[in-house]
Amino acid sequence: MRLSIHYETLIIAVGLLLAIQAGCNSKSRGTVEIQGQVMLDGQPVQSGTISFNPDSGMVGPTSGAEIRDGHYKVSAGQVSSPREGLHRVEITVFPALSKEEEERIQHRPINAPADAGELTNSPRKFQDPSLVIDLHSGVNTYNVELNSSR
Repeated sequence: MRLSIHYETLIIAVGLLLAIQAGCNSKSRGTVEIQGQVMLDGQPVQSGTISFNPDSGMVGPTSGAEIRDGHYKVSAGQVSSPREGLHRVEITVFPALSKEEEERIQHRPINAPADAGELTNSPRKFQDPSLVIDLHSGVNTYNVELNSSR
């Protein structure tokens, strides 16, 4: 009789451990991949960031990626990966530097403070409320065409 009670306890303990393990490995459940292109006035954005923020009522992390040469990719399966559902999109475009600006920055001593007029353009943020995407399971492609006159 005593052996039977220990056997049942062991089965219950193993079952609980398996259930806990399954729950701990579920961080990628419901996450999605997003990839695409970002254009500004018909040209690929050379440098910038794109972020996906859960829309009101949605739960999940804010996710994002760097934009390089007009392309970005946010991978699925990470704790910070976006979840399925509606997301507001925010894009920051970093201006291309002129050759003159690049020269000044490259030849400035490392610890020297930046001059106020050193860069002629500052980053531009696009937060249009119409930039919303409904993410679905699998790979999502989201291409954006921005217009600098807006």
